[in-house]
Amino acid sequence: MFVGERVRLRPMEPGDREGVLRLEQDVEALRVRRPWVVVPGYEGEVDAFMERLATNGIDRWHFAILDVEDDGFVGRVVLRGVRWHERHAEMGIAIVRERWGQGIGREATELLLEWAFDDLGLNKVKLDVVARNERAVAMYERLGFEVDARLRNHLIADDEFDDLLLMSLRAQEWRAARAAS
Repeated sequence: MFVGERVRLRPMEPGDREGVLRLEQDVEALRVRRPWVVVPGYEGEVDAFMERLATNGIDRWHFAILDVEDDGFVGRVVLRGVRWHERHAEMGIAIVRERWGQGIGREATELLLEWAFDDLGLNKVKLDVVARNERAVAMYERLGFEVDARLRNHLIADDEFDDLLLMSLRAQEWRAARAAS
């Protein structure tokens, strides 16, 4: 559906179950996104999620992130909570740990943003990210996202508090950044 240099996005399918299960059972990777997680996701949760994919469209879209070279599942990205009247939505992304640091997340995010702003006509895409996930925060900032709010001591994991950052990017900022690069 959307193709970049390293990855392509396509709507998630039942065959993506094993890839999603791999993402949800990697506790170390989960704790980067959701630091309170202490046990891996179980197959029943993944099966229920895969069944809900039939509700794609109108206000949410789940995409598999596939490697363009071998079509292997390397993650997933979602645009959800679309508020058509206000023209904004929220995004989320998860990449398999073996592919961290390779630009996969950035390229998948760019493809999703291009579609959200240019095709859907959204004005803003927002997200939340755990403050200690410095790699993700830096990537979002390079793409033009700005911190709208910092929820201090909002999360707790291993008896340690962490902040949650609420970030957003507006279409005009996205277009200006693209024109400059």
